[in-house]
Amino acid sequence: MTKKFKYTPILHLIFWSMYMFSPIIFLRGKMEMDEIMLLRHITSTIGLIFIFYLNHFFVVKKYLTKSGMKYFGIINVCAIILCSCMNLFIRDTTQYTLEANKMERVLEEQGAMGYNIKLDPKKKEAIILKKCEKRKDMTPRYLFFNVFTCVCIIGVSVALHSVENLYISEEKRKEEQRARTEAELKNLKSQLNPHFLFNTLNNIYALIAISQEKSQEAVMDLSKMLRYVLYESEAKELPINKEINFIENYVKLMKLRLSNKVEVKIHTDVTQNPNINIAPLLFITFIENAFKHGVSTQGKSFINFSIVTTSPTTIECRLENSYFPKSEEHDKSGSGIGMENLKRRLELIYPDRHNFSYGVEENVYKSLLTINCQSHV
Repeated sequence: MTKKFKYTPILHLIFWSMYMFSPIIFLRGKMEMDEIMLLRHITSTIGLIFIFYLNHFFVVKKYLTKSGMKYFGIINVCAIILCSCMNLFIRDTTQYTLEANKMERVLEEQGAMGYNIKLDPKKKEAIILKKCEKRKDMTPRYLFFNVFTCVCIIGVSVALHSVENLYISEEKRKEEQRARTEAELKNLKSQLNPHFLFNTLNNIYALIAISQEKSQEAVMDLSKMLRYVLYESEAKELPINKEINFIENYVKLMKLRLSNKVEVKIHTDVTQNPNINIAPLLFITFIENAFKHGVSTQGKSFINFSIVTTSPTTIECRLENSYFPKSEEHDKSGSGIGMENLKRRLELIYPDRHNFSYGVEENVYKSLLTINCQSHV
C-alpha cells in the first residue's frame, strides 16, 4: 500500500502557537499591545485556523479541480466574510468594556502615584466612546489585513495539498517500480532454476554411462543443491558461506565426469567479513559458463575460480578458464540465458553498486564481478 503523507500534529501546534504569540515576540519594545489588540489577534487567529483546516480537510481535496473551482471560490469567500464579520462583531461588543477597564486601571495607577484625578462619568464615557470611534476608523485597514492573511492561509493550504499529492505520487511510483523489479527478479530466477537443473541433469545423464555408482552419488548431491535452489534461495539475501557451499557442491558434482586433463581450482577467502550477505545464485552462472565453454575432451583445459572479500562490504568474484566455444548445434544447455540473466539481476539488485566485465583474451575467458554489498538506506 502507498504510504500517506502524514503531518505531525506537534508541528501544526508549534506553527499556530508561534503565529499566536508572534506579536508579543516581534513587537516587544516597539509598541504596547493592549487587551483590545490582543483580543483582535486571537479572534483573527481562530478564524485563520478555521479557514486553514476547512480547506485542508475538505475544500481543497474536494473542489480544487477544474470543474469544482467555482465552489472552491464561493466557499472560501463565504468563509472569509464569516470570519471578518465575527471579528468585527467581537470587537464592537467588547471594546467599550475593555476601554472602560483600561481607563479605570490608568486612574488607579495615577492615584497610587499620588495624583488624585477624578473624571465626571459623562466625560469619562465621552473619552471611552471617542477611543472606540478612533478604533472604528481603522476598520478598512483591519479588514484588508484580515482578508489578505486569509488568502495567504488558503494559499498555504493549497501548497500543502500539492506537496502531499507529489509525495503520494512519488511513493506510488516507487512502490510500482519495486513491484515491477520484484516481478522481474522472480521471472529471472524462474528462468535460472530450470537452466541450472537442465545443465546438471545433462551431466548426470552423461555420468550414468561412465559410472552408475558415481551417478547415484551425484543424484544425492543434486537433491541437496535443489533444496538450496528451490527453497533457501527464495530469500533476498543469504550469508556468503551458503553460496560458497553451493558452488563447491556444484563443482564437486561437475568434476565427477571430468578427465585428468581438466584442472579445476576454487579459491575462497571471506575473512574480511564472513557474515556478509549476498543475493543468492549470482555466482553459479560463472561456473556453469566455465564448464560449458572451458572444458575440452581432447586437450588440456583449466578453470580458476575465486570468491574473496576485499573489504568488509565488498565481494570480488573472478573467473579464468580455457575457452572452447560450442556451436549452437552442439550446445544443449540453454545457451545465452545465463550471462544476460546475470547482468539484468545485477542491474536490479545492485544498481550503481557493482562492476561486471567479461570477455576473451588470448583464448582465455576472463570475467570479474565486484559487488558493494553495503545496503543503501
